[in-house]
Amino acid sequence: MSDDSPASNETAVRDGAIRRLRRHILVYAAVNGALFLIDLLTPGSWWFLWPMLGWGVAVAAHWLYVKSVTIDDDWAQRRAEDIRLQASDLGHIEDIGKRHEQAEARRRPGAGPPDKNHIETVRESYEKSASRFEKKGPDDGSEAGDAVLEPDEVSGNRP
Repeated sequence: MSDDSPASNETAVRDGAIRRLRRHILVYAAVNGALFLIDLLTPGSWWFLWPMLGWGVAVAAHWLYVKSVTIDDDWAQRRAEDIRLQASDLGHIEDIGKRHEQAEARRRPGAGPPDKNHIETVRESYEKSASRFEKKGPDDGSEAGDAVLEPDEVSGNRP
């Protein structure tokens, strides 16, 4: 009873292609080695390089053909999964957006979320900075209604 399944036919084609490539490389090396020895023993220029380069192109084409034949569905699935795992997905992009918003908030105190318009953000920032000023009463020697500037919490300087 013979096994005529498509998987066994594909395997036979791959194995045959690999065997033929190995045989091609061995013949290439043997013939070009012989040509090198003949060229080495005869006077003149290095002519053996031309057949070696021409045949080398044919060997490279044969190798590319074998690489294309030996790609099977399992390899393609594994490769596609690797690419999917390395790709940036929507969750990754959302995480980057959140980290960016947090960095912006740390860099610019008073900055609101990105959905606020610029005027609202500036107004909130102004109100926060204005709230740092405190009014002192008559017990500290100043008149009622005079604003006394307190040192800035961060730098220790007056605002």
